[in-house]
Amino acid sequence: MAEEAMECRMTVTGETSSPHVSVVFRPRSRGSTTLEGQPTQAAPGTSSLSRLVAEKVSLQEENDYLASELAEAKLEIAQLKSSPDKEKLREQLSKMPSMRTIVTGDDGPGEGSASVASSSSEGTSRLVGCLVVSGASSGVGKTLVASCVSLALQRAGVVVQPFKVGPDFLDGKHLEKFSSGGGATRRPCVNLDGWLLGGRDQCVEAFQCAARARYEGETGEEPIVALVEGCMGLYDGKDGCTEAGSTAEIAKWLGAPVILVLDCSAMARSAAAQLRGFQLFDEGIRVPATILNKVFVSGMDSVDADHPPGAERFAELQRGSPHAQWLREAIGSSAAVLGAIPIWKSMDFPERHLGLKYPSECDNYKSLDLVSRHFLDSSELLMLARSSRLPRTQDSLWKESVFPEPIARIAVAKDEAFCFYYHDNLLLLQESGAELVFFSPLRDSEVPRDVQALYIGGGYPENFAAALEGNWRMREEILAFVDCGGIVYAECGGLMYLSRSLEVTGEEGSRTHDMVGIFPFRTRMTSNAKLGYVSVKMCQRNGVFPTDAIIRGQFFHFGEVVEERVIGGLHSKSFSNGGMDQTFSLAMQHRNTDLPPTYEEVYDVKLEGLSGDLEKVAKEGYSTKSVLASFVHLHFRSNPVLASHFVGVCSLVDADELSEAFFKKLGERQSSADNEIFLNPIYNNIKSASSGGSSDGAQSLKSAESSVHKTNGRPSHERCASCSHLPHYDGGNTGSVRKGLSFNDSIPRKLKSSSSEERKRTGLQRGDRGSFSYTDIERFGLRNPSPASASGFDNVSFITIPSELAICSLSPQATEMVCALGLEERLVAVTDLCDFPIGIHQGRHVVSHSRLKTLNGNTLFGDHSHGHGRSVATSPGAKQIDSKLSEIRNKKESLFHLDVTWLSITRPGTIITQDTCKSCSPDHTTVVQEALTQAGLVDKSTKQPLGCSVLDLKAYILSDVFQHLMEIGSTCGAYESALQLVTNLRHRLRNVAKLVSMAEHKPRVISFEGISPLVLGGHWLPEMKALAGGIDPLQEPGALAQRVNWQKVRACAPEILILAPCSSSPLQTLSEVNILASMPGWWSIPAVREGQVFVIDHAFFSRPGPRVVDGIELLAHIFHPDLIKLPRKLEASRDILKFTLRNGQRCNPKQLANHFKPYFGNGSRERQGASD
Repeated sequence: MAEEAMECRMTVTGETSSPHVSVVFRPRSRGSTTLEGQPTQAAPGTSSLSRLVAEKVSLQEENDYLASELAEAKLEIAQLKSSPDKEKLREQLSKMPSMRTIVTGDDGPGEGSASVASSSSEGTSRLVGCLVVSGASSGVGKTLVASCVSLALQRAGVVVQPFKVGPDFLDGKHLEKFSSGGGATRRPCVNLDGWLLGGRDQCVEAFQCAARARYEGETGEEPIVALVEGCMGLYDGKDGCTEAGSTAEIAKWLGAPVILVLDCSAMARSAAAQLRGFQLFDEGIRVPATILNKVFVSGMDSVDADHPPGAERFAELQRGSPHAQWLREAIGSSAAVLGAIPIWKSMDFPERHLGLKYPSECDNYKSLDLVSRHFLDSSELLMLARSSRLPRTQDSLWKESVFPEPIARIAVAKDEAFCFYYHDNLLLLQESGAELVFFSPLRDSEVPRDVQALYIGGGYPENFAAALEGNWRMREEILAFVDCGGIVYAECGGLMYLSRSLEVTGEEGSRTHDMVGIFPFRTRMTSNAKLGYVSVKMCQRNGVFPTDAIIRGQFFHFGEVVEERVIGGLHSKSFSNGGMDQTFSLAMQHRNTDLPPTYEEVYDVKLEGLSGDLEKVAKEGYSTKSVLASFVHLHFRSNPVLASHFVGVCSLVDADELSEAFFKKLGERQSSADNEIFLNPIYNNIKSASSGGSSDGAQSLKSAESSVHKTNGRPSHERCASCSHLPHYDGGNTGSVRKGLSFNDSIPRKLKSSSSEERKRTGLQRGDRGSFSYTDIERFGLRNPSPASASGFDNVSFITIPSELAICSLSPQATEMVCALGLEERLVAVTDLCDFPIGIHQGRHVVSHSRLKTLNGNTLFGDHSHGHGRSVATSPGAKQIDSKLSEIRNKKESLFHLDVTWLSITRPGTIITQDTCKSCSPDHTTVVQEALTQAGLVDKSTKQPLGCSVLDLKAYILSDVFQHLMEIGSTCGAYESALQLVTNLRHRLRNVAKLVSMAEHKPRVISFEGISPLVLGGHWLPEMKALAGGIDPLQEPGALAQRVNWQKVRACAPEILILAPCSSSPLQTLSEVNILASMPGWWSIPAVREGQVFVIDHAFFSRPGPRVVDGIELLAHIFHPDLIKLPRKLEASRDILKFTLRNGQRCNPKQLANHFKPYFGNGSRERQGASD
């Protein structure tokens, strides 16, 4: 077949209206050619790989020939019909390489047949092939093998263009290093990610853009081979059913053969079975070759890479490896074995928490170069690359990129600390008219001049935190640049650099380093990995990207934002470090007056799940002035307008005016700082201090202790970094909690120590070796501890607070109290039963799960006002619940499960539980105490808290509620706020008492906490009725909840009935009212005759928190509608329903629920609803 192909001749005859096409096939000999254009002959004994390449060449040429014949036939038809498409078809015909023999009359091979790749188009002659290096799984050594392959291909005389499947940055940096042969000029590695870039077309476009580029040191004539390193295993992707997101998908799109890397360290003949399985799994993927990795070769450890032996010695080592021989024998002719790479410690890549270490930290180049020379076949690698079926495209797309005239200058931070950029992002900015200039925040002392924007990417600021802090001139220049209107866009590490400070934990403990200070929050490194794919919507104006734009991105980091706020300047404590801190506080007073007044969260971030998209949306993307920063790495190719909009916004900044204002601002600050430092009498004593000092004797700039500015519309407090050990407090109207995107609570972690001091000394955990993985996303990001956490973004939080300020609530009423006191921003954990304020789970960990929360979709236990130690089932499934309760208690199990691991690691400073009802929250004396003891928060012998406060709330009457508010406020540093809240609540109760005192009659009122069986609410509920001007004939204030028989209720002749089962919503309660209507004498009860039966949400009565006052005001209106109006906030509520039959009207008990309507107060709206 390699020597003969079929020739097709088409003849068009007949009339124009109905042409006839005849096709004749006949054998035609066509020879294949090499890269140099010399014919080759297949010889006996040719390797399987050579035969494969020869067959590929023949098939490709045959396909091209048939396609060109078809194009000629279409042209003749168009001519017969005088088609307007004639010129277009002729142009297409002239571009087809196999047709050139027909057009020119040359019977020999066409010009375009010089290589396999060139058969696609003339302009692709530089790109001669493509290889995909993939593995059976993560960790098999793909990066190591791809690096060796890159070196081997370069020795074959081609330029290597590296690519990386997936969003990973680090592996690509290593490929860049080895694809350049260790030289200074490198072709940047381009990421190919089917989801991140937006699909096949975007990936192919990125591939072609990278391949057609010419870099400094290249003539433009060198042949190019594209080398693609895969991600995870070959077929691993977004899910278990499709190839989406996999290396196999990219290989298909590129038409490239796959070299499968096998980890042979623990197998021999089984390698052949594994290889064969990968070959047969998907017929659309070609796996013609393999490279065996981690092969045992005796004597390799004795080889010195600095003084290597000759080629004969390496050949002897290979011949002496039975392991390699067995592997080759097992694989046989099923695939070409292109090399057997030995186990050699000298060539391993060192690792750190984000994966591999940066290339500049690795010293394995010589070792890998030796392995590539002596253990890989470069000629067969090149031959295999030529067999690729590259995507076809127009010639114009393969022309060398010519960037337009620049309309804006953007400075890009690029050094060891900031090195993570998608190359496509930079390329698209240049194609949109940006001139890019590079600078180093580590080494440069000034921002590049005449730029309109800064782009600060991700990297390792934590590894260079001290150096970044020491370069105070650069920090001051960036701050002045922003103050004068310069644009800044920062990602991940760039965000941390722009924060107030960065806390890093190392072997010597935790250290805090000052950063630029554009944002008022600080950042810190943790041991918790956060990673995943996200869709980002620009929900607000941000000064960089278009509003409502949707962009795809990813995040992978160990950092977090820490937001601290202060109540009324509680921090008046002086510095403890004496003169040095005082000096720099003076020097920074002028600077702090210019701090930004506010920042906004402008991203709506949706995490992309593995089994379909999870509709979880979090707020992220921090914007102030013309600065936008985020932990998310956006890929500009996913939205075609992103780069052009960014450049367009930059072009609107007047560079001359910006520079003039910049130098003026910089001069003012420098003069102020210099004068205050040099005039200080202790300046000479600190000039040579080593901590934070720079080479010219200047010190790192500190924040002023008492400079107060506005943060998010509220007072915030800046202080010197040396006082970072002091807690910050916040109170008053703190507004909504600032939350973002991370998964720090669902990551499996090993508990290092229960001691806070030991925990501070704990270093970062090592990251998983291998590629960025969808399975890693599942393991780190999407593993919810229970079904309860599947709704909302309940374990998603970028912004956290210091553990000593964190509050953990173990009951719904405690949660409401904390939020009412304005402390919701310090509330880090709640229970699955907490549901108010709305969205309270968002951004918080669910630390307690009720085992009886749901049954058939209905809440069984919400919040109860029935007696301590008593559990009364009050839902449609009462028998089921009682049975389940008995089963759990017989097994001596708890109704609640507490997350001990989370408590151990987070160690919240305040833990609030309640002991009024065991169905609402865990019993403090048993479940909570045991969990806190296991977490190291309570001493096992003394039962006393260790490093935290534990509040056990027991409410029986209303005064207990107010006392608990004061206790929480006092413990959490919000005493004044608590006092103000309690005073306001008492004032509202006095107003109610004053109005109801004028009532001539107090109605008899009975309220049911349960319907089947009948349960009367106890504790504070009778007191609520009394304060509202009613009489409870069956219950006394403080009494426990109790069951009651219907005869006793009927004998009391209640004038008002309140139905508020604590386990149901008003609509769920309606499904039970037919039970009451079936009771004897129901229709003769005064409340029923007069239509004074109400179904009300239990939350107004059952939770001993601030909302009981709302409940009292509501009851007062129901009891005395002529004296007290319905509270305005309840006028549009659907939580209150009223019975509309009256004056002796009756209905079938099963239809009773249809006669309850929303209650809007004693007005026209209610009467209208009744008449309906």
